[in-house]
Amino acid sequence: MYREKEVTQKFEHSEFLEQVIQQGRSPKSNGKRLGIIGEPGAGKTTLLGQIANGVAAEISEAIVVWVSLADLQGKELEPYLFDNWLLAAIKRIGKAEATAEIKDDFLAQFNAERVWLVLDGADEMAVGDENPLAEIQRQIRTGGCIQKARIVLSCRLNVWDAIGTALDTFDTYRTLEFSYPEQVEMFIDKWFRSPPNPPFLRGGTREGGDGKQEGETLTPPLLRGAGGDLSQQLREALAASGKERIRDLVKNPLRCSLLCGTWQSLEGDLPDTKAKLYRRFVTTLYQWKKPRLNWIQQQELNAALGKLALSGMLNETSRFQLPESVGYRVMGASQFELACRLGWLNLVARDGETLEGIYAFYHPTFQEYFAALAVEDWHFFLNHIPENPQHPDARYRIFEKQWKEVILLWLGREEVGKEEKEAFIEALVEFDDGCGEFYKYRAYFLAAAGIAEFTACSRADEIVSQIIKWGFAYFNEEKQKGRTFLEPIAEGSREILKETDRERAISTLVELINTSENGYTWWHAAKSLGIIGQKNPVAIADLVEFIGTCQDELIRRQAAKSLGIISPNNPVAIVAVSGLKDCLISEINENDYNRYENYIRYEIRYKGIWDCAQNMTYPEFYQAWHTPPTNSPIPDRNHPQNTDIPTILKQLQPTDKTFPVPLNIRALEGETDTSAIAQELCTQLYQAIFPADTDIPAIRNAPEFKRLIPQLKNRLQKQHIALILHSSPCEDALSSLGRKLADAQIGIHIAWITDTPLELPLTGFPVDGDDLLDAVQNWIGGIGS
Repeated sequence: MYREKEVTQKFEHSEFLEQVIQQGRSPKSNGKRLGIIGEPGAGKTTLLGQIANGVAAEISEAIVVWVSLADLQGKELEPYLFDNWLLAAIKRIGKAEATAEIKDDFLAQFNAERVWLVLDGADEMAVGDENPLAEIQRQIRTGGCIQKARIVLSCRLNVWDAIGTALDTFDTYRTLEFSYPEQVEMFIDKWFRSPPNPPFLRGGTREGGDGKQEGETLTPPLLRGAGGDLSQQLREALAASGKERIRDLVKNPLRCSLLCGTWQSLEGDLPDTKAKLYRRFVTTLYQWKKPRLNWIQQQELNAALGKLALSGMLNETSRFQLPESVGYRVMGASQFELACRLGWLNLVARDGETLEGIYAFYHPTFQEYFAALAVEDWHFFLNHIPENPQHPDARYRIFEKQWKEVILLWLGREEVGKEEKEAFIEALVEFDDGCGEFYKYRAYFLAAAGIAEFTACSRADEIVSQIIKWGFAYFNEEKQKGRTFLEPIAEGSREILKETDRERAISTLVELINTSENGYTWWHAAKSLGIIGQKNPVAIADLVEFIGTCQDELIRRQAAKSLGIISPNNPVAIVAVSGLKDCLISEINENDYNRYENYIRYEIRYKGIWDCAQNMTYPEFYQAWHTPPTNSPIPDRNHPQNTDIPTILKQLQPTDKTFPVPLNIRALEGETDTSAIAQELCTQLYQAIFPADTDIPAIRNAPEFKRLIPQLKNRLQKQHIALILHSSPCEDALSSLGRKLADAQIGIHIAWITDTPLELPLTGFPVDGDDLLDAVQNWIGGIGS
């Protein structure tokens, strides 16, 4: 089952760890898989390490297997465990090889469900441009013994946010960022009252030891403004206008501790970009380390580290795992050994066969930063040859996920000339893909993210305005009908607002709210302000004024919700929400937007191609776009392919008596526990019809679920509720519960989009049936008649 939970920074991990351990002791527990989002790399002090140590100490029969996913280097997990990990473990206890008997015993431990696989760093897994989380999911589903293991997985937050929905069978826990200003300022106060040892070394290697050199101190030797209140100075600097980007970055606990350290060591104002912030981190670390290097020596070592970092990033099979031989070859012996002494590089493993040392940068972001320092020309990221994208000299790294952070850090470098950055942004904005503009939008979105680092860009205002236009110009304002931009483009534009220049985006959104007369635009603009306008006085003032003048209750509620997010306890938000608490939360009436059926069908086809463009390389897509189909069967127009069922079902309309609720039950595939199925259906039902509700009832079975139906019907003011299940095969446990739950007398009806024959009272619709939307809508219309 997929449920997203939170592990906050407000309390010690012990409470959460106890839950995990108790869950592990239960032989019937469904929580076999956990995803820890936002964890750093391998280390005994991380939450992932604490889980491993806690399970080993508290569950007597547990066998904990720690695997750094970067070590797989293209190999699948199950063969790696038996061929590599087991061999290394055997050698540590003095045996030469893993015999067949030893492997059989290892397999028996899996079959007895005693093995805990602790998988560290999904973001460092070598899968080329594929989705590493989807690859892990595939290997688990198609694997043998690993299906019976309890699995705990860590992943960097930025990777999870991009592709995390692929891991739909895991219970996921996100280590939350600090809130600003409350938790960030609390952390700062605690730091300066009792400065902790900053975590500038990895938490040790798998060979033991903490990596600390004898006599080395990690306490900063320098202080800013002797006798001054360092905590107050830093809090005031962060609160200053123009530091929104840095405030967002230091919500991360690691970066917040680094910032406190740099504030002690360096004079001057706070930087305004991520690249400048990491430059300051690097400078401070040099001041704290022994041997102390002069400026020239630092630059020479930075250049050598840049070459190694870039070499690693270019290695598709092991970007963050750097063999010792590569370090010596790329950096030279003296620089490589110096980098190791200073802690820039740390021994994290040894090759299972050759015992060669495997090194990693202290943190992947430092590798990305040093790699950005080694890029001399923007053509390294993009060298477009329009007539032949597959030419050996063509470069399209702008479309490869692993290069995005490097690109953004490069754009923030102070030593790169403005003309060079302008030329790169120009190339992104004007990119002509020659195949339907699918990649043109991807390039433009990258430019929008880039101007957050390159704020002096001459086209920044134009870029933000265009993003706003794509994201919110739903109607043709002159004709008042028809959508101007397709939903994938609009959705992508609204998502990139979180990454672009925050001040420009807020200003443009406020202007849009004040000038537009379209409800859809107001609703989404207000929602976006709630995401990017934290503590922004312009956004707060505009939402306060808008709530007082808007006549649409649904839109006013969204504006009040956004105001409550960016300005907690704001009295206007409290009054507005209180006054609207009984308002039905549902999608804006689709009829208001003239969604013509032929337009929707076109959008479904467009989205299918859009998704391909997100996952194919540009040269591959270009070739496919321009290659006529060969030996392709003629589509059977009598049997259309319903390729995007969720989008189709969103068009369902309620009737006077019945409220339809499509439920994507992909997360329940393979689930056999009745209580888990009942709870997931209940949770999805509440989230679909009452998204503002946070108090979702806890239920265990069909009778408890059915007791909720009268209350739900009363709130919806309908006699019947129709659940339409989709995106999961028909399985015994789920269909059995569905038959118990469906009850025409109390007003709950269940349909399933599946090719499997169903027993009454369930209703089935084939996946690729004719006119699926019309068929389901007719079924809804017949309920209660």
